Amino acid sequence: MEALNLLEPHIWPEWLIPQFRHHLERDPNVEVDKEGQQQVLRATFPGIRESVKDLLGMRMDAWRESSPRLTIRMSKQRLGA
Repeated sequence: MEALNLLEPHIWPEWLIPQFRHHLERDPNVEVDKEGQQQVLRATFPGIRESVKDLLGMRMDAWRESSPRLTIRMSKQRLGA
């Protein structure tokens, strides 16, 4: 559940994590249609996975764009410029 809490602000559409969490938090003492629950989880998980891939891609792009500038700045500092 901690992973869902961490991901929730970054996942789109916004209802995806609450729906996934709702189907995970069923009362184990209540008889549930396991096949129906599995179908819902199977349908929502790819959306979560794609959102995580997009988020990681954006972070990697931002890091890559900032990396050369950081290298140049550190080189200038080393040279005393």
